[in-house]
Amino acid sequence: SSIMPSNSPTLTPRIQVKMIFDLEHRWISGERTDRFNVYWADSGGVLGKTIIVNGNRGEVKRDVNDVQIDTPGFRVEATSSDAFFIDKLKVESGGVTLKKFDFEESNND
Repeated sequence: SSIMPSNSPTLTPRIQVKMIFDLEHRWISGERTDRFNVYWADSGGVLGKTIIVNGNRGEVKRDVNDVQIDTPGFRVEATSSDAFFIDKLKVESGGVTLKKFDFEESNND
């Protein structure tokens, strides 16, 4: 049996998540978002690799692998314009909402 040195990193469990973006009301009005980026944070809050999301639809779903289970969150970044509007965003893992990541704001109700 070997003993791991005290400075060895602890492996944090990782999961797959599904991000569901509702871009519907801007998509209908012709204000399409061609694409945007998502960055998931590790357990210490450091943002990870760029995940490119194609957004030229009313509803966009994107599976993301290798998200640390104790992540504090993520960043969404517009790329094709200064900003874009998300009507609703939900993050699921195993069919249930992950860490209350379920947001909704629509000015076209």
